[in-house]
Amino acid sequence: MPARASTSAASIAPRVGASRTRQGRCAHSSTRVPRSSAVASAGGGAVVVLGTDEADMRVTAQAVRDAMPSCLLLCVLHDDRDGLTRGGVEHALELGPWEGCYRLVGASGEDAAVVATDPTEGLARSLGLVPVLCVVGVARETCLGEDANGARTTRAARRAAVAGVPTIAVSVPTRSPDAPAAPAASALARLLRAVARVVRTDAPANCPRSHFPFPTRGRWSAVGTDQLPLDAALAAQLFARDVGDFAAEDCWSLGGPLHAAAHAQTPNANGGEVGNAPTRLTPAEAREVLRDAFREGDVFLSVSVPPRWDVEAGGRFAAARPGVLWRQQTARAAYPNEHDGGDGIDGIDGGSSTSRDLWGRTLPVQSLGDARAGEAGARFVRQLATEAAVNGRSEAASTSTSERRRRSPPRGFRIGPGTVVADDSAGGDVDVVMGNKAAVCAAQTWPHGHAFSLLDHVAAEALREDPGTGLPLWLCE
Repeated sequence: MPARASTSAASIAPRVGASRTRQGRCAHSSTRVPRSSAVASAGGGAVVVLGTDEADMRVTAQAVRDAMPSCLLLCVLHDDRDGLTRGGVEHALELGPWEGCYRLVGASGEDAAVVATDPTEGLARSLGLVPVLCVVGVARETCLGEDANGARTTRAARRAAVAGVPTIAVSVPTRSPDAPAAPAASALARLLRAVARVVRTDAPANCPRSHFPFPTRGRWSAVGTDQLPLDAALAAQLFARDVGDFAAEDCWSLGGPLHAAAHAQTPNANGGEVGNAPTRLTPAEAREVLRDAFREGDVFLSVSVPPRWDVEAGGRFAAARPGVLWRQQTARAAYPNEHDGGDGIDGIDGGSSTSRDLWGRTLPVQSLGDARAGEAGARFVRQLATEAAVNGRSEAASTSTSERRRRSPPRGFRIGPGTVVADDSAGGDVDVVMGNKAAVCAAQTWPHGHAFSLLDHVAAEALREDPGTGLPLWLCE
């Protein structure tokens, strides 16, 4: 069981009523890397830019300079690799190709985000800076729909947001090295001008992070209140505490007052519900919560810009949410010989079932920037759910000694990109990008149900657009 740090009541008590918003602090510590004259002379708020490609980072850095001239730049190049380094492995820090740029050798984007933004001994702190914003990209990677969760760009952005730094992830949704980064940089510059009016540019609002009191307005930490009522039985279960638990007397562990526990012990006239009546914030109040959440790193922006987006030709933004797409047939069975199983296209019995498929359909193909899907390159896509249901009934009627059940397993499997299938979804980022607009999603830093995650009606307000630009309205007020 992991140890929990406890702090004396005397040292905690004066902070219990403190505001969730913290004053940023300028870090001062011994410098472990060469301090550039530009960094040393000014100090204060800095925008961290993370990326893998030197040329693309120059374009991104220029967009940041144009939109936020009062901020310093701290650029960190890293390798194009997955994961977060564990086990105390040291990554060497080298001077980059220009002043204010560094290279973290052998590091992933997640590593670079942690190193750059850590408020204790991170790179910004070592240079006497405080990060007021982090920009990840411009990257060439698909951060749309379900793909966004596993994307390296998204994972790096989430690491920076967890540190309490307002963060923007910007990508061109393709892995093609020939896709231009300039359109995404232009979109970023326009977005940054709006962001600069929302965040503090002198010091971060929540880095280092405040542990308490938890933000409750429009957040899941309000569970058991009028914002998110519970029935009495569930509230009693959720807020029951062992009287011997030291955390019950320790505000550091609690994260705030037990407002909901007090409700749980007091019946009310609302049919036994805890929370007298369900309440919803007004749209304006919800947008205020979104701005607070972004400042505090509890929400970050994920921006996907199609490669043909052109601001001079009237390129527009759209407030978006994750669209609906998935990949079919990413796993292909490899059998000992070509005759037995062939290409393993169905991943189950090793043979192509296209000729006997009665439920699939031929779908048109749409590329980035195309006005609509076309027949060129159209392909047959199996309806796997229907196929599985019918085959399941057939197998249930067969004996356990059937040839299919007695087959030897494949020698291995090939994992590929499969066939990407997308369905229409109102406000989906996939739909937006296919319409040649730049999709701006308010991505939640924390898992659904986490104390800092947004309630659904607040998250939905992020889809309301500014009529003039298409940007989320909460960024433009």
